[in-house]
Amino acid sequence: MIIPPKPLTDAVRTRFRLSAATRLDSWRLIANHQANFAEHDLARRMRWLRRLARKTGATGAAAEQLAMQSLPHDHTGMEKIQGDTADFVNAYFFDQGRRAARAVGRVVRRADNQGIASGFLVSPELFLTNNHVISTEADADELYIEFDYELTEDGSFRATTAYLLDRQKFFLTSAENDLDFTLLAMGPRLRGNAALVDIGFCPLSDRDD
Repeated sequence: MIIPPKPLTDAVRTRFRLSAATRLDSWRLIANHQANFAEHDLARRMRWLRRLARKTGATGAAAEQLAMQSLPHDHTGMEKIQGDTADFVNAYFFDQGRRAARAVGRVVRRADNQGIASGFLVSPELFLTNNHVISTEADADELYIEFDYELTEDGSFRATTAYLLDRQKFFLTSAENDLDFTLLAMGPRLRGNAALVDIGFCPLSDRDD
């Protein structure tokens, strides 16, 4: 076993002791969903924000701009943050929400055009809903998916686009008392003008949270 020299271990203990307050502050910020504030070293914080920006698909100047937008401002002056949490978000949060919302589709019965549930695209070709909504392949034949079913600011309905389902192409389900999901392929367009590739999708994540 290699034993570090005593001056090195003493230096590590001293640094660990002196950084205790900073570590506790970082843990508190992370617990309060303020991870952007948790890194006190500006250079390291920027490197982390750039990595996050690149994960969104941004590159070059766009990634740098996104990182700068996410950089927390000094909160000790006139615009200081009151309280233990920062509950505001950047304006692009609404753009992200708009894109995610469009991937949501209404599950509609073909017999009477009655909406019965919802789900969302997880790829340009796959739709995810619950097993208690579509339990069998035969159920899928009786339904279609309608996108952009929502009100505008003036209270009118948007123009919708509807697609059939293609359970022969792909159908996977898990019982309601198990994982309660059904994943199946989209079929041909029934009406409307929006292509699936333009509607977008919400990708699945394997993160623990």
